[in-house]
Amino acid sequence: MRSQTLTMLLFLLVSAALAAETKAPRVINFKEPPHSYLEWKPKDRFAELQEKARKGELKLDTTNDKAFLTSLLEALNIPVSSQILVFSASSLQSEIINPRNPRALYFNEDTYVGWVPVGLIEIIAADPEYGPMFYVFDRLRPGGPVPKVQRSVKSMNCHAGNATRLLPGLIA
Repeated sequence: MRSQTLTMLLFLLVSAALAAETKAPRVINFKEPPHSYLEWKPKDRFAELQEKARKGELKLDTTNDKAFLTSLLEALNIPVSSQILVFSASSLQSEIINPRNPRALYFNEDTYVGWVPVGLIEIIAADPEYGPMFYVFDRLRPGGPVPKVQRSVKSMNCHAGNATRLLPGLIA
């Protein structure tokens, strides 16, 4: 009787362990093939804007930071009236975001622009196939060239974590 109880207990423990193992969430590594998220050539609204700027078909106002931001929003078809201010320091620019220096977020149906005075400009734009693409660039140097844009890997620390099931996504 005792050996039957031990056998049954062992069976239940092994079954429970196997069941738990098969219910673990499937993690997709978006950085490597077949997804190669960071190697993807985006086709989102911001990528199109960059291409127009590269070809000389679009000029942004580089007079000052505000003029640059306004012309960027206009080129992306993002209304200035969409602005919301975020005071929490939950961004890759957390060291400069505070109640006296909030991050302004502007948005339309598929593109978001984050702007912090004396900080970086952050953009999230929805690619039709891959979803959100994350970009970051240094703030404008008045009268200088438009800053070089980079795909943001650091954004993945928050935007591809547990809150988004380890896939690039939006969080609030």
